[in-house]
Amino acid sequence: MQRVFDYAMKMKKEQHVIVTAWANSGNWLAGSWKPITMLGVLVLALVGGVLGWFSCTH
Repeated sequence: MQRVFDYAMKMKKEQHVIVTAWANSGNWLAGSWKPITMLGVLVLALVGGVLGWFSCTH
């Protein structure tokens, strides 16, 4: 059980390093690619719903 805990803690520390590097990079795209992607998916879902792209009837 201790090995699992140690592994989880190691993964959390590595994730923290990655997120901190993104936040401190100074590049606007590094910090905003996730919201841009989510907005794109939202627009696709809305447009697809309006145009009937996702309907199950033929």
